Order: sequence, then structure tokens, then C-alpha cells
Amino acid sequence: MLHAPPPPPPPPVPVAEHAAPALTPPAIVRNGRTTIVRTVPRRAGALTVRAQRAGRTVAQCAQAARAGRRAWCRLRAPEELRDLPLRIVVTLRDDEGRVASVSATALPRLTRPSITRGGRTLVVRTVPGLDGTVSVVAASGGRAVARCSARGRAGARLICVLRAPARLADAPLRIVVTLAAGDGRSAVARAVSAP
Repeated sequence: MLHAPPPPPPPPVPVAEHAAPALTPPAIVRNGRTTIVRTVPRRAGALTVRAQRAGRTVAQCAQAARAGRRAWCRLRAPEELRDLPLRIVVTLRDDEGRVASVSATALPRLTRPSITRGGRTLVVRTVPGLDGTVSVVAASGGRAVARCSARGRAGARLICVLRAPARLADAPLRIVVTLAAGDGRSAVARAVSAP
């Protein structure tokens, strides 16, 4: 008795290959008004880097991109934005017309302090752009009247609660926030708290 040969094995299922992103996440270094952005495009084309605040472009640069070669741009924001976070948008239009984009937040070394006040009590909020020690001082007449200090983490909001003397409950106070990073870099941000 003859037996039919076994059926051939099914062909292997092709495995889809995930293409690498056209741009690496941007590496950002910020110092005051100046922001340096680095990325590596994986396709040749035209590269544009924009710094934005509240959806508005405040600085930008453009250059030709070479595949696999690191590209960098130096952006200079207006003076009034030196202590505020900026959104960095990197866009690549390659030689075939395809568009890719990546974005990130450029934090200053120390954001401008936000202050909530109720009489003698002040709540001061800031965001350090580097890991380090953050000190907050409330001053009147050139003298410190309240202070606090805490360990800050880059990108994480830090809150300090100060309590001024009763005699200054209705007086304006000058707030000075200082960051001392572990690598030796530092920053200072100032504000005035009205009663």
C-alpha cells in the first residue's frame, strides 16, 4: 500500500523590520538665553530647529543634514525668556520629501520663581534644570528675614514655604532663589512678592 508523501512545511512568516527613527532625541544644553541643540539625522535633507514659547517661535536655525552625521544649532532666545522653559522642535525634511519631527523641553538652570502669598506666609515654586541644592531667601531692606533649602532634581518642581516676621506681613519682600549644582554650575533667579 502506497502512502502519500507528507505536505511540505509552510513558508516562514516574514518578520517586519522596524525602521529606525529619522532623528535621534535632541540633546539640549541651556545657559540663560542661549540653547545648544544636538541631534543625529539618519536621512539626508533639510533640518530646522525651533525654540517655542506658548506656541510662538522665538528663535530658529536651519541647515543641511547629512545622514548619520551629528548636527547642532545654537539658538538665542529673547532676554525676557531667559528664565522660562522653551519647547524645542527639530524637523527633518529628507531628500524624498518625507518629514520627521522630534521635540523636547529646554529648561533654564532655574526657572523664574512663582510666589503665592498670604500675609506672613510665602509659598515659592521653581523648577531647577540641574540636580543640586536650591536655597530660597526672603529679604527686606537688604537683610534676609526667612529662608529654606532643599535638594532639587532636574525638571522636578520644588516648593519652599517661608514665614516672614509679623511686622513684615504687609510689606513687599524680595525673593532670591539660588541653585548650586553638584558639577559646580550655579544659577540665581529673583522676584518681588507684594503683600
